[in-house]
Amino acid sequence: MQVMAQLESPHIELVIACLLLSVHAFALRKVNEATMFLSVGVRMVYELDLHKECKIEDRDYVHDEMCRTAFWRLFIVDRLSATKLC
Repeated sequence: MQVMAQLESPHIELVIACLLLSVHAFALRKVNEATMFLSVGVRMVYELDLHKECKIEDRDYVHDEMCRTAFWRLFIVDRLSATKLC
């Protein structure tokens, strides 16, 4: 139950964790598990609006770069899994 409660309030660390778990599951050939983690990560990305570029001057550059990198890595893994290259 505690895991589900954490998934209800997404943040960037959870997105990165889902990405890493997905890549690990793909490496172990656990496609269903990998797809589940990838789907959760993609939903969190859209809920956090990481797919939109934000231009606010007083925001933290490191945090913005981490969000941008997480989005593009998740996007690439999602596209690779859709074409069965993982």
